Amino acid sequence: MLEKWQLEVLESIKGWKEFCGQSIDRPKNLPASNDDPADESSSDEKRRWWWIAINGASCAASSFPLPATVRVIPTPEQLLGFRTREEQMAAQRLLLTGPVKKVRRYMSKTIPARVRGGEVAYIRPSQPEPPTHGPTQWVVAGTPGSADTAGGTT
Repeated sequence: MLEKWQLEVLESIKGWKEFCGQSIDRPKNLPASNDDPADESSSDEKRRWWWIAINGASCAASSFPLPATVRVIPTPEQLLGFRTREEQMAAQRLLLTGPVKKVRRYMSKTIPARVRGGEVAYIRPSQPEPPTHGPTQWVVAGTPGSADTAGGTT
């Protein structure tokens, strides 16, 4: 049986029931989640974003939507959160393969305007670590007082 955090991750992905065939058993004491991560009325604490961790020339994308409480190892210079996987992947593609001039314009003009408008989440960690060549680990702490964590590597 899946743990609570695993169910929450699955339920946050549009179309998961069709993909999995609705065959996942939910514990009886765990209520069904009605939170849509893309729902505008969803609170900021519950909203999940498709993150990109930017560290130097490195640009890692999260494999599933995560809340703004996400921690990334190694700690990147910047984190950008997008509402959809498609938007996340398009941004990553531009950041990794686009002409430098276009990337600079995107990061200095487009992203700040979208952050101000609430369309993109932005986190600038206070103590980024040097870029690495290894995998990026995404860690989400469970509820306060809980030892639960959800994580993944990209």
